[in-house]
Amino acid sequence: NDETNNQLSMLREEIGYALSDWSLEFLDRMYELFRAAGEKEKVGKSATGVASHHSSADVQQSRNVSRIAKETMQQVFASMSGETYSSALQSVTNFLGSETLPFASKDVSCLCQAACTIRTTAASDSSSLGLARIVPVLTSEFE
Repeated sequence: NDETNNQLSMLREEIGYALSDWSLEFLDRMYELFRAAGEKEKVGKSATGVASHHSSADVQQSRNVSRIAKETMQQVFASMSGETYSSALQSVTNFLGSETLPFASKDVSCLCQAACTIRTTAASDSSSLGLARIVPVLTSEFE
């Protein structure tokens, strides 16, 4: 029985490490998706800077992808361990500090929302760890 408990404990630990790696890789994939969405929108503009018309199917598909991405990011952030969440926040702040993606702003805002609304500090239930890390990056150009 003790041997079984030890094996289960080791298995849980291994799964935790795998999920941690997967979560951070998932964020990297989301960043690539945001970049691709921005590039696709830029390519869709004519020489005059006016966006070409998108079909209703394109618009619907884009909305579905955005909705699913938002819900998935919220679930991923909610399921992270404290250590993984800290690494993920660092990844998000690095991404936000190094990228300007005006054509993917809605999706990037969903990333920020997912990172900020899930966790609170131990001292206060209304203070967000994500907001404390992300807002300074987003407002650094205003100083």
